[in-house]
Amino acid sequence: MNIVRLMSNDIGERAVENLWNELCERLHIPEALMPFLPEVDRLSDLLKGTNEALPIETAPEEHVQPRDIEDETWQQLIALYRQDVMLYYMLVAITFAKRQHINPYHQKFMKGSEQAVRAIDERLHTLFPQQVNAHDAAEELLRTMEGIDADSWWWIGLFGGYILRLYHDPAHIDVLFEKHLFSMPFMEWQWWRDATSNKPTDTLWYWQKNGGLGGVYDVMRVEDGQDATQAAHFQLVFVGSGLLRLIQYEGEHTRSMYIGWQMEQKGEIYSLRFSAATDNELSRLLPQELVMLTTTDDPILARRAQDMAEAMQQEVFLRVYREMGLEPTDEYGIEDVECSRRTVKILYRQSDTGDMQVAKFALSEYPALRAVTVHSEVKLFKGTDDGRLYALWNGIGILVPIIS
Repeated sequence: MNIVRLMSNDIGERAVENLWNELCERLHIPEALMPFLPEVDRLSDLLKGTNEALPIETAPEEHVQPRDIEDETWQQLIALYRQDVMLYYMLVAITFAKRQHINPYHQKFMKGSEQAVRAIDERLHTLFPQQVNAHDAAEELLRTMEGIDADSWWWIGLFGGYILRLYHDPAHIDVLFEKHLFSMPFMEWQWWRDATSNKPTDTLWYWQKNGGLGGVYDVMRVEDGQDATQAAHFQLVFVGSGLLRLIQYEGEHTRSMYIGWQMEQKGEIYSLRFSAATDNELSRLLPQELVMLTTTDDPILARRAQDMAEAMQQEVFLRVYREMGLEPTDEYGIEDVECSRRTVKILYRQSDTGDMQVAKFALSEYPALRAVTVHSEVKLFKGTDDGRLYALWNGIGILVPIIS
């Protein structure tokens, strides 16, 4: 009704503000981007018939003006980029989708957004297989969209734009998670127990922060009598102040569900309450309430946790890397990393012979490595399937095979 009144110029200032705020809230659109969305749509219509303009394979700074694009239109593209880089990536994603004849309003659920994200990811993953964070984010987005019936060009632009940006700007992963995850206020690792019990035979939960992501935790659920290798492993992703995503990886298959949560604090001790809409095997990995384990709890329970802490930490790392098809190796050690405008070099030494070797990567072939600095943490791993040596920059999600 307000939209009809708005079109007829018969609406008050308060109603306009309420309508504006509701659009931002329901579509999760940042208010700063709202005024520019019609421009994104207009330009995508102009560019959809021009294959040379805004190819998804090319980073924004490498885009050049095609011969059949007028100067005025090109300047409008540049102005959009300068206004907000995300608007530019959204434009590229929507233009790509229109070229693929994808329309979010011709299908049920989020099939349009799914098709756009899948097509973008398949093409860029083939070109840049080293971009593990971007590929993983695309797969997670596709799982998130399952069963939701609220598609639009906005979602195609947002989701497709996110994936494009992660492929061309891998360091953006930190900004993305900071914006869309709830960062927990407790330590990087933490032991928890069932708040309704305090027996030495209780199940314990070991939490370990996943990399630098404050809202993502790897969780090990260990029963009395089990060791670290027998613990159930799953992941909690706090996507909002009252919602988390519980994920369990089982080989090539992934199970996940959304669960509500509430947090309370008494002094330095936190407790978390969980409320799952469905009672199933996955939701029962968590009790109704967890509370931090402290030294004032049952001494046998506390001793169990202390004795297993180091093994749990190591097991979490092993399982996370195993899911990536990697295993740690002590056959080689990194000596140094050198970065220039054209190449990244890894100097590594073979443990048994002491021989120094150099792996050289041209940035023209591995553009993602532009995000690497000499201070970026990198480790060497062996591939569990092919036995090859790999370098992993886990913080920015880049994995490359070592070629000496």
